[in-house]
Amino acid sequence: MKHSANITVSDVTPAFVGLPAEVSDKPTAMKSAGVMQARMVILTAALGLSACADPKPVSVEQAMAICTEKARSAIKPDVSVGIGVGTGGYGTHVRTGIGIGMSSDYLKGTDPKEVYETCVVARSGEKPTEPLRL
Repeated sequence: MKHSANITVSDVTPAFVGLPAEVSDKPTAMKSAGVMQARMVILTAALGLSACADPKPVSVEQAMAICTEKARSAIKPDVSVGIGVGTGGYGTHVRTGIGIGMSSDYLKGTDPKEVYETCVVARSGEKPTEPLRL
């Protein structure tokens, strides 16, 4: 008994030559890419939400130290000035820089004592045991 079959080149050759058959199918490859993108979006969102989670409470003493610095930033902008000198292939270089940082509490005009107390309670779950000392 004689069997015959009609086989065309497209039946045996992947659409994208050099790729495995499961990847070479364009719709399948596009679906895989879409699934991969969806997974990346979900992973990014999960990491972002975990970063927004409340930090573990710290001791009142640690919270007061951290929050004292936060209260200071509510009083005035942070200003930094830098200068550096270096030598290289083209001679001596002088670099200068200035930085100005303003906290949202400074911009809103929030009372530093309020910033301190709110911050300590948020970080430790307890009220400060000592008043703000700037």
